[in-house]
Amino acid sequence: MAIDYAGLERWLLEKDFRYWCFISWAHGGRELTTFVEKLRESMSEEFGYRFGFNGVFLDDKQVRIGEEWPKTVALALSQSVCIVPILMPTYFSEQRKHCAREWAGMEQLSKQRMSPGHPPAILPIVFRTMNPLPSVASRLKYGDLSRPAVQSRDVYKTTQFRHLVQELVSVTIELAEAIRKFDFPIDHSAFSLPETPTFIEAKPSLPKLPMRGK
Repeated sequence: MAIDYAGLERWLLEKDFRYWCFISWAHGGRELTTFVEKLRESMSEEFGYRFGFNGVFLDDKQVRIGEEWPKTVALALSQSVCIVPILMPTYFSEQRKHCAREWAGMEQLSKQRMSPGHPPAILPIVFRTMNPLPSVASRLKYGDLSRPAVQSRDVYKTTQFRHLVQELVSVTIELAEAIRKFDFPIDHSAFSLPETPTFIEAKPSLPKLPMRGK
């Protein structure tokens, strides 16, 4: 699919999109924190090779002390093309309800912004293996870094990580083009995070699929 990069960037900025991706994670632990920071840095750099606009949202870096968390995060989520959830058991924990709300928020935005039947703008990365996953996650295609992440704390230095970043960036650009073509009226200030958790049931398998399977 040929994409007019300059036209797409111009449209996104006109619609007040500030981020390509919103990284959703459970927080906690030096290894996980380093991983998400390196992911944000690598994705931002890769977007920067193609566009002048290269924002990737990560709440630890961009939610300021004193700001009201739900409103700040809701606005950032709405101003993002997609969400990149970092999947591990604690992501689905009752103690991490913000993860469920962020996921449900992007599902809601995807239904509004893209044509009926289009897959949601949710691009998960499996950081630690889980079996089963909630069905809301297992039905999606995903990137799997669980094995290299266990083998090395510096998974961001691996070839698998670099290839996944390339794939995430390419898929995000395609999602942005799908949003642009549907051209649904967008009002970021009107969006709020859903209160209802998304992760309520499990499915017994986690199929290994490419990020862009047929």
